[in-house]
Amino acid sequence: MGPRHANGKFGLRPQARGTRLYDWNRPTTEVLSGLHPARHEREAREPARSPQSAPVASLDEDVSLTAQIDCVRREVSMREKSYPHQIAQGRLASPAAAKQIARMRAVLDTLVALQRVTG
Repeated sequence: MGPRHANGKFGLRPQARGTRLYDWNRPTTEVLSGLHPARHEREAREPARSPQSAPVASLDEDVSLTAQIDCVRREVSMREKSYPHQIAQGRLASPAAAKQIARMRAVLDTLVALQRVTG
C-alpha cells in the first residue's frame, strides 16, 4: 500500500490538484492495473466473450467476391496511408509494416486470381 494521505486513505495521489484519477476505496492492485474503474466493474459483471460468441456477419448472407476484393483494396490503401505515421511515432516497426502490407497484397492477389478463374 502507498502512504497514508491527509484524507486518511492509502494509495497514490492524483497527478494534479483537483483531479481525481483514482478511487481511493479500490485496492491498489486495481489502481495500478491502469484500467478505468468502470471497466473493472463491467468485466466483473460480464463474462468474457469466447470467439464463438463474438458478433459476426450473418451466415445466410453471402459476400460476393467483388465485394471482398473491394474491401481488401480499401484495407491495403488504409494501411499504406496510416503505417508511415505509426512508424514515425514509434508505434510500429518498418519491417513489420512492410510484412503486413505484403500479406494484405497477397490476399488481394489471391482473390483477384480466384475471380479470374471463376469468371
